Amino acid sequence: MKKLIKITENDLLTIIRKVIEEQNIKDINVKKLQNDKNDTWKYVDNTAVSPKKRPPTLLKGTLKYSYSCIYKNTAAMSAFVNMVVLYKERLKKDLGVNNDTLLYLTKIAIGIMGWQSAYASDDKLYDIGGTEFFGLNPYDIYKGLNRIGEILGYDDLGSKTFEKASKTVKNIGSLLNKNWSLDEPTFGPAEFMPSVYTKTGVEKKYGYGFETAIGSGLAVMHTIYDAYKIAIKNGLSSSSSENYIAKLKGVPAWDEIKGTGNHLWDVAISTHTWPSSKMLIKYCKTNRPDFFGPCDKTTYKPFNTESSWQEYIDSPGISTYYKKNPQLSKFPGDVKVLSGQPILNYYPHLIGSHGDYSKSEVDSKFMLEWVVISMNRLTCIDVAFK
Repeated sequence: MKKLIKITENDLLTIIRKVIEEQNIKDINVKKLQNDKNDTWKYVDNTAVSPKKRPPTLLKGTLKYSYSCIYKNTAAMSAFVNMVVLYKERLKKDLGVNNDTLLYLTKIAIGIMGWQSAYASDDKLYDIGGTEFFGLNPYDIYKGLNRIGEILGYDDLGSKTFEKASKTVKNIGSLLNKNWSLDEPTFGPAEFMPSVYTKTGVEKKYGYGFETAIGSGLAVMHTIYDAYKIAIKNGLSSSSSENYIAKLKGVPAWDEIKGTGNHLWDVAISTHTWPSSKMLIKYCKTNRPDFFGPCDKTTYKPFNTESSWQEYIDSPGISTYYKKNPQLSKFPGDVKVLSGQPILNYYPHLIGSHGDYSKSEVDSKFMLEWVVISMNRLTCIDVAFK
């Protein structure tokens, strides 16, 4: 029978600080990679490095194959590819895929790590925005909580605490009719939320955490393929992605979406940055020509407030359309969804900030095309999957 232990917030912070101090966060066991005359990469395990400078944990021993078409941080990405090849049959069974799909997922994982962390060359443990809680970095809190969980017999205490805190703040805000949020922090080469990473089971199955290029890459393969299967289940199309609304309105650069050529993969890849609730659903026409809406709803509210609507129709690339169609410039309120008229290859136009682009927001198309360009460069890894 487990005992119920009650501690105050100050007690918890004191314990976390003590654990961090004792552990010194020496959890990444890797020595800087070395390059010999034959361009063969070698790694030495069990050597702690500074917590402020953490290269990915790589393969044990000697990495036999270095893939030159991965133009940045070739060593870490090559280590990931070699690990996939090493566990090829196990991964195929685990994911339920064939050889070609496994290769494709490997390329997707490299592309996403390229997008998120410059192919694992950027530290994504301590440079996640400089956020601190009570003088502690979120990553230190995560590792400290996990260590406390180990002592008390609780698995994944760090990820469960972050996930619970995020949901609690949101629920309290909802009760008070406030739009409150506390985003769960993201870490590692693919910038995973700890709770999402834990659910993939990668660390328990393969022994690599989200701090590593190998662990992050394997987890991406799992989450993206899961999203791909959901897209199929939801009845989306495998034809090329289109956004007819953005094209109609003349949104710059949206006349063509240069994705994978398969809408199912396009939306699955995009879920790594953008919400699944937006990307993986079926969209239908509405009683207005300038909006599509979720097919599972009878009505859809594109904008909650008149001020946000006005800001939208005044924005560059959009304003011209509404000046030409003044009858549509009135606040739309609730629009009627025509559930019998689905658009199965509709790719949503979502906008947000990301990394170096935080001051000039990027859209979903930019992210997708960036990853696909990266994937298309990776022809040299094909031979490893023959």
